[in-house]
Amino acid sequence: MSSDLENARLFNGIEGALSMLHKRQSPEEQLEILRERFPSPVFFMESSDFIKQKAGLNRLDAFYFSMIPSIARYVVEERVGEAPTLDRLSKMSDYLVKLYQGIHRERFYAVLLDGAGRKLDTVLISKGTSNAALFDLKVTLSAVVRKRARAVVLSHNHPRGTLRPSEEDVRCTLRALKALMALGVPMLDHVIVAYDRAVSMRDCGVIPASLWTGQAPRNRTLRDWIDVDLLN
Repeated sequence: MSSDLENARLFNGIEGALSMLHKRQSPEEQLEILRERFPSPVFFMESSDFIKQKAGLNRLDAFYFSMIPSIARYVVEERVGEAPTLDRLSKMSDYLVKLYQGIHRERFYAVLLDGAGRKLDTVLISKGTSNAALFDLKVTLSAVVRKRARAVVLSHNHPRGTLRPSEEDVRCTLRALKALMALGVPMLDHVIVAYDRAVSMRDCGVIPASLWTGQAPRNRTLRDWIDVDLLN
């Protein structure tokens, strides 16, 4: 679904919610203000309660709309379970696309896995702006050691929709590869998410394949990470 169609669908949902909250008042004027002030309905729902109130919502309505993205992400986590098996790129991509739903600022996550490819934890590494987020290697390594992870997948989102890795994306990935290799913990991938799509930095070839597989040549999860079905 294109971003324009998705935005139209979400604004229609907001209009329906406003109609339910205020049955004696038309939502058209308020919706027009929201369309003018926010570049997308996602920006509106993820904005602070203060900004929502500045756009004309009362305190309770602002709180109501602020809760929607958090509830949606919680439902996703509950649906996949506490320890889903994410030992293939297809599974991880599906998980991450859902994780980033409703987030319009860049966030770095490290998904920590056990030896069988099951999720131990998803750790928020850093928050950023709509076009940048600093990767914190120390926070990543600390989480890996603390959780005794056996494999790691880095991920961040591109809220503006581009799936092309930046030069900084490549640099931070190489830094992480080197540091995690010193710990003896393979980094399976760095996945970039934009809207409902995900791109694997390992699969797209911006970093030589030998650097990925050379981390632990006998590690089955590392070896089989790229699904055969995705290559056909």
